[in-house]
Amino acid sequence: MLTLKLLQKLVSIPSVFPNEYAISKFVQGYLKKIGFTVKVINTTKKRPNIIAFNKSAKKYLGFYGHLDTVPAATDYKQNPFRVYFEKNRKIARGLGVCDMKAGITAIIKTAEHAVQQNIPVKLVFGVDEENISEGAHDLVNS
Repeated sequence: MLTLKLLQKLVSIPSVFPNEYAISKFVQGYLKKIGFTVKVINTTKKRPNIIAFNKSAKKYLGFYGHLDTVPAATDYKQNPFRVYFEKNRKIARGLGVCDMKAGITAIIKTAEHAVQQNIPVKLVFGVDEENISEGAHDLVNS
């Protein structure tokens, strides 16, 4: 998937904490499709954290990101689950673009490159960062 299309897809999936299930399932499926082994660490049944790796290795290049967003501001006038581009596509706006859906996009696109180059990568995506980081605690404890 092209980078901007992936960003648009991620933003289109509502993931306001504590509702990260749909985005977690999408990311899990995407990573499996590009060759990753995916392990789920649940915070609760509908709040799955993700640990994924593309090959077994003693050392990995690691990335961490969170799947949730804060709610849209009450005075937000546009659809928060759509990406709007400004100034010749140099500025993107939409719920979670800056925190952290563009980051997830960058991590996933880096992961795609790592698979192509046979670089061992481990990805960790947590839930609940925008609240009290329950997902991070569950991931550490796992």
